[in-house]
Amino acid sequence: MRPQDLHDHDHDHGAGPGPGGGGQDPALGRGPDAAGREAGGGADCEVLVVGAGATGLAAALDLARRGVDVRLVDQSPEPKPGSRAWTLHPRSLEILADLGVIDDVLARASRSAAQHVHARGRLLADLGDRRRGQDSTTTRAGERFTGPVALSQVHLEEILRARLAGLGVRIDFGHTLRHLRQDSRGVVAGLTDEAGDDRRVRSAYVMGADGGQSTVRRLLGLAFTSASPGTPAPTGNSAPAGTSAPTGTSAPTGTPARSGAGAAESAPAVRLWCGDMGVEGLPPADRTYRWCGPDHDITLAPLPHTTRTGATIWAVRIVADAAALGAARPSTDALQTLFQRFTGWTQVRFIEAAWLSAYDIAPGVVDRMRDGRVFVAGDAAHAHSLHAPHAAAGLAAGLCDATNLSWKLAAVLRGAEEDLLDSYEAERLPVALRTSQLSTDPVRELLGDATGPPAARRGAGRILRSLPPQAAGLVLRRRAARDVRRGERDLHYRGSRLSQELGGRRVMLRAGDPVPDVLLWSPARAADVRLSDVRLSGVRSSPPTQATLWTVLGLGSVTTEVVRAALHRFGPAVCGEVIGGGLGTARGVTLLDRYGEARRLLGRQGGSVLVVRPDGHLGLRCGLNPDILEAYLEDLVGASADVAG
Repeated sequence: MRPQDLHDHDHDHGAGPGPGGGGQDPALGRGPDAAGREAGGGADCEVLVVGAGATGLAAALDLARRGVDVRLVDQSPEPKPGSRAWTLHPRSLEILADLGVIDDVLARASRSAAQHVHARGRLLADLGDRRRGQDSTTTRAGERFTGPVALSQVHLEEILRARLAGLGVRIDFGHTLRHLRQDSRGVVAGLTDEAGDDRRVRSAYVMGADGGQSTVRRLLGLAFTSASPGTPAPTGNSAPAGTSAPTGTSAPTGTPARSGAGAAESAPAVRLWCGDMGVEGLPPADRTYRWCGPDHDITLAPLPHTTRTGATIWAVRIVADAAALGAARPSTDALQTLFQRFTGWTQVRFIEAAWLSAYDIAPGVVDRMRDGRVFVAGDAAHAHSLHAPHAAAGLAAGLCDATNLSWKLAAVLRGAEEDLLDSYEAERLPVALRTSQLSTDPVRELLGDATGPPAARRGAGRILRSLPPQAAGLVLRRRAARDVRRGERDLHYRGSRLSQELGGRRVMLRAGDPVPDVLLWSPARAADVRLSDVRLSGVRSSPPTQATLWTVLGLGSVTTEVVRAALHRFGPAVCGEVIGGGLGTARGVTLLDRYGEARRLLGRQGGSVLVVRPDGHLGLRCGLNPDILEAYLEDLVGASADVAG
C-alpha cells in the first residue's frame, strides 16, 4: 500500500502539550494536505533524518552520495560521548566499505583485543589475539573481512560525520522534535532549536533513527513489544558522569517503556551501567577482562585514551539483575562498590569517569517500522540483549536498517514506484525479530546461564570448566565465530517480493541472500577485484562513482547480450559485468573467475543472470530472457541522478 493511500488526510501525531505532543501547533498549519500546502510546492529537504548516531549518519551518507537532499537533526547539543559499542563484525565492515569509509575505519581500528574470561572465582578462558579485520591470506572464499575489529562508536561516528561534511550535509544539533504531520505530499516536522525557537522542516520523508528513547516512535504511537514472552517492558535511564539518573531522561542507547496499548509498568529484569573511566590496578592494557556470574556480567575493555594523570581509560560495562543493583545510581563510587562485590578484585580502582550512563532494557521490536512517509530504524525500532554489549548487535542491525532503507528512498525520489518502500518493513522486521531473540554470547550459553535444554547446558559448562584456560578460550573463540557467521546468514530477505527466482540454474545462493564478495580478475585493470569493488564503482567507470548501484552479473559469455541490453535500457543507473572462466578468451567477458570463487558461490554453470541490489543482496536470478530482466528492474530503478564522487 502506498503512502498516499494511507494518508490522504491530515495526520497529526502526538496529543497533549509539551514535548510529547499537545494541542495543534498553529505553526504546522491546519486542514487537509497541510504539509504540501506549507511546502508551497517545494520542500526544505527531500529526507529529514532525526538522530545523528551511527544509524542516522550511515543513512544520511548513503542518501547524500545518491544525490538526495538530506538533513540531519539531533536533540543533543553536541555529538554523544562514550564508547557505547566498540566491535565491528564483518557484515558491518562490508556496509562501511560500501559507504566508502572503510579505509578510515581500518586506519583507526585495532585488533579486537585478547580477552580473559573469569567465572566462579578463577580464570575460565584465555582468548588470544583476534586476527585483523582485513587479511587476504586468511579469508574464506567470498569474504573480504575475516573477523571483528575494535573501534569505539564515538570514532566511527566521527568518521561518518567527516564524510558527510565533505558532501556538504548539515547536522543540526540541539534541535528537538516536537510534532510530525504528514499527508500524501510530504511531512512537516515541528522542531525547537537550542535557543528555544520553533522551526519547521518540510520534507518528502522522515527517518527516525533517534535511539531507544525515540521521539519519532512515540509520536507515531508504535508499540514496542518484548521479544521474550513474560519479559517486562523496558525503561530508559541516563545520567552524566557523577550524577544520578532520574527515570525518564534520555539514554545513549536502549529502549523506553513501550508506547501504545498494553505498556507494562513493572521494573525491568536486567540493567546496564556503563562508562568510560580511568582504571588503575589492572595488568597492562592489552586485553579485555570479563567476569560472568548467574546475576552479573562485567566487561572492561581498554580504549586508546588516557586520563589527565596518564591512566588508561577503559570501557566499563556492568550488566546485572535489577534486584542485585538495588536503588543505587551510577557514579564512580557505586561502580567501584559493585565491581569489587561481583569480582573480588580489590586492587582495581576506578578514577576520573569521563562518561557514565545507565539504562534498563529487554530485547524487543516495534510492531511496525513504517507509518506512511515516516520510518524508524536502529535502536528506535529494536533492542538487543545487554549481555556482551561489546558484541554491538544493535549497531550492526542499525547499519543494516540504514542501508536497506536509504537506497529505496533514493530510488523512489528519482521515479521508482512508491510501493518499493513497503519492502523496508517487510524485510527488516522479520530480521529484527530473529536477531532480538538470539543469544550471541557463547560464554553464557556454555556456562549454563542462557536459555536452552538445562541438561545440555550443564554438561557443556562442566566440559568447559575442565579445560585449561587456553583450550577453553579456543572453544569460545570458535563458537563465537560460528555464531557470528550463523547470524549473518540469517540476514536474508528470501521472503521479500523483491527476491525472485525466475530461471537460471539454482545453487545454494538464493534470491534475498547477501551476495558473496567473490575475488575476480579484471583484465581492464590487470588486477584482482572484489565484487564489492565492481558494485561500488564499476571496473570501467571514469571517474568512478561512489554509490553502489544495481549490478547485473552474467555468468558465462552466453549472457553477454542480455547484460548489454540491460545496460542500454537502464543506462548509468545499473552496472553490468560478464564473468567468464579463468582464461577469459570468450567474447564479451569483462571479469575472470581466476580463483574459482564465482563458480563455487554464484553458480557452477553459465547461462544465469544475477541482479544484485544496491545493498548487496541478490534480487533476481533468471535465465537468458531479457524481458524478465527488464520487467524486474523497470519499477525498481529510478531515473539516474548525479552521484557524489
